Amino acid sequence: MISNNKFIMRMMQIHSVDHCNFSCSGCSHASDIAPKKFFKYEEYMPGLEKLSEYVTAERIDITGGEPFLNKKNLLGLINGVRSSGITKTVEVATNGFWLRNWEKYSEILENIDQFYITYHPEQKIPPKEIRETTDMLQEKFKLNFIYVYVPKWFNEVEFFEEPKERDDCKFCPQLMANGTVAKCNIIAYSKFNGFKTTKQFENLKHQGVYDINSGNAETFAKWHDNLFEVCNYCGFYDEQDKIKPELRIPHNINLTEQEINILKKEKPRKGILG
Repeated sequence: MISNNKFIMRMMQIHSVDHCNFSCSGCSHASDIAPKKFFKYEEYMPGLEKLSEYVTAERIDITGGEPFLNKKNLLGLINGVRSSGITKTVEVATNGFWLRNWEKYSEILENIDQFYITYHPEQKIPPKEIRETTDMLQEKFKLNFIYVYVPKWFNEVEFFEEPKERDDCKFCPQLMANGTVAKCNIIAYSKFNGFKTTKQFENLKHQGVYDINSGNAETFAKWHDNLFEVCNYCGFYDEQDKIKPELRIPHNINLTEQEINILKKEKPRKGILG
């Protein structure tokens, strides 16, 4: 939707780091194979400020990799994104490894609006403790909400030699430090050696990259809202009920059903969703 000459997008992601301290197979951001890279706001600033001239985001999601690994620069990223005026809501997506030492990250928590935890198999903090800690943090820092996601599956990224028509995809645009926006994290991070892409995908993935400096609200809206031919060569589905069973990788192998229910609950408390 375009309003006041600006395209309103649901969300956009920005990497704080490319790498992660967990090594979850099937990561769609390729963080299990990505080299260490710590980003500063200054690297994103030119593109972000130019994009903010014709785009508004309902939220900016600072992610990775594991963004809290970039403690030195994370606060600068948060404040820089907010100062650009592109959004009023800054979220950090994390695996929550730092929860037992949250005091060390107080300044970060004071400056975000919400955060999103994905409970990975390598997480050593029991679900009950995560719930109690996040409830406390939400109250202490007056956060909008804290989302705790307990996936049952990791979806392996697969690329096709022959096109398979796609009928749906949840777009997660990625702001890149080179002054572009990638349509999704698959296109953004297929550059890392380890994504076994096909020649067809490589030849077409330029369709999923938008040049911020030559753009405007109308062309960005058209680019953002449409699937392209390149999407037909990518088999990744974020909607788990749509993917083929043979693509599913068991995820919460270390959690019992009872532990999962502690986090999810039939009636989630405010701020803690499953």
